[in-house]
Amino acid sequence: MFPIISLVDDDPDSHEPLGTKEKYWLRIDDQLHLFKIGRPGTGENWSEKIVAELAELLGLPHAKYDLAMWRGQKGVLSPDIVPKGGELILGNESLAAIYPNYPKHKMRGVQDHTLGRIHTLLTTQSITLPPDWHPPGDSIVTTYDLFLGYLLLDAWIANQDRHHENWGVIQRNSQRYLAPTFDHAASLGQNETDAIRQKRLTTKDRRRHISTYVERARSAVYETKTDNKPLLTLV
Repeated sequence: MFPIISLVDDDPDSHEPLGTKEKYWLRIDDQLHLFKIGRPGTGENWSEKIVAELAELLGLPHAKYDLAMWRGQKGVLSPDIVPKGGELILGNESLAAIYPNYPKHKMRGVQDHTLGRIHTLLTTQSITLPPDWHPPGDSIVTTYDLFLGYLLLDAWIANQDRHHENWGVIQRNSQRYLAPTFDHAASLGQNETDAIRQKRLTTKDRRRHISTYVERARSAVYETKTDNKPLLTLV
């Protein structure tokens, strides 16, 4: 079981406008932490925590999450992944910098958000692996290799939310590197009830079984910009 941290009732440092969930920046021990409130009736809080633990097992760089309570609200607490003096440049802004017509303000169905364009960005723009992170084996050599590791994590956890604001590049002075993977709330069937999850595990109806459920999961990354649907997380 994971502990739940009770946070003191201090005023937030600021509100975080990005994303669809309610989020606040809190300053704890002179370090910024993001407190995210999962939507009622979902498992968004526990999915964030569990996926962070799975990413740790894989040896992937990732945002850290702890279950927490603040002002009577259940959520997760995550230390800021951006170091002092650094800036997180999200995927949409990074791609728009090298593709002038990239639809950076569009959130869903972004057919320009392709593997090819991400590969070009990560292999031609002097973007490195995260500093002070060491690959768990010899399969991750390039920054693009690491991004593919994030996609493999998505396949494992059935994450369908790797849109272009759910990954990014951190810039600090003249250094740019791929940000740790973050924001995995839309994973592990968190939007299903316990009863439905149990039924999918035990049903003999192939159409409703967990195996079919995960096979239908789609990424938010496209193979080519002419595709009508994004890539399946399993192929």
